[in-house]
Amino acid sequence: MSRSRFLWTAMVAVAAALVAPATSSATFTIQISGDGANTYTITDQNTSTSPYFDEASAMAQGNNIRVSSGAGGGAYNGVDFEITTKTNSPGGSIGKVFATTANLTNNTSETKRITFTVTSTGFTEPGLPGDTLSVQTVITLLQGLSPGGLGSGAGQSQFVTEVSGSGQSPASVSTSADSFVMSGTQMWSNSVNFQRGTNYTITSTYDIYIAANSTVDFQVNSIVSAPAPTGLVMLAGALPFAGLLRLRRRLAKPEAATAA
Repeated sequence: MSRSRFLWTAMVAVAAALVAPATSSATFTIQISGDGANTYTITDQNTSTSPYFDEASAMAQGNNIRVSSGAGGGAYNGVDFEITTKTNSPGGSIGKVFATTANLTNNTSETKRITFTVTSTGFTEPGLPGDTLSVQTVITLLQGLSPGGLGSGAGQSQFVTEVSGSGQSPASVSTSADSFVMSGTQMWSNSVNFQRGTNYTITSTYDIYIAANSTVDFQVNSIVSAPAPTGLVMLAGALPFAGLLRLRRRLAKPEAATAA
């Protein structure tokens, strides 16, 4: 290899190392609580020792955790459930950081409450330190939950996504449990902006009330993305008007020719 080619190869390698995204060790957990008590923590690195749960996991990155009740012969707090969640830590251009599906059946004659707290660390994308990002919670209500049953009031089911991180501004932001609006078949929360630091942690909480002898099914996506630049938004808004202006000019040409 010639000296110039060697130097060029070395320069490319150094540049690639400098622009490579930062990585950090990541953890991924689900905490499960029944009626605000008896909290159990299940991770992607080990199998739960609780007699209530059957847990399976896969991969150290792009983790999946599936937890179901019934292991050991019984429901948890009177509820049979299965929850599957996936994190895309350390993140990427696709904004979906959590994708969760859940099915819960209350086998008792009274309302039951199950709380799932899903936490994933080590996010270093999208964007770079100092960039402005936004977070949203998106719910698909499949069965047993209605828009009127969501919120922070007593007996309402809450869905909240929180983002926190080193060097982040503000240090912690959360979507609101009371802000959801219906769009098609999905419920969209408010969009909350933050200025990201070196890395960040996502915590999503699903606090679910299940009526007596009933079933609840839902899907939740927690989304972190870079808001569209203001210039692009303005341009997109101006395009229809530009089209109308061109059409008006084309229609005006035959009139001018007739007048001549």
